[in-house]
Amino acid sequence: MSTKAPFMNHGVNIGSITSSGPVAVGEGATATLYVTQISEHREELVAALDQLREALSRTGLDRGTRRACEEYVESLEAEARKEQPDPAIFGTILGRVASHLRSAGVVLRETLALRQPIETIAGLVGTSLTLLKLW
Repeated sequence: MSTKAPFMNHGVNIGSITSSGPVAVGEGATATLYVTQISEHREELVAALDQLREALSRTGLDRGTRRACEEYVESLEAEARKEQPDPAIFGTILGRVASHLRSAGVVLRETLALRQPIETIAGLVGTSLTLLKLW
């Protein structure tokens, strides 16, 4: 006869977590940290930012939305020039760009000129397009 307890599911309810690294919660949970070295891909990143800026100028956005998005691109460029760019900042700013575009009625999956550079930037900095609510 076995004395081992039967497997049981465990539930965890978490309101919010602030962390500077991976978090694992619950029995047997694991967490993985993926580190993206943006500086290794700086040229690709700058090229994608240029493509995004160009696409914004050609898209029929109202002036306020276009200018806000252009300012975000300028912030992304400034971050890209830093010695150690912060992927979290890229994620936050890309999220703001996406929010402005959605508010303006832009459907990114149908707007290839905007979608391609955003996908490239997100991939280079390790940001999920799903988290940005782009897909």
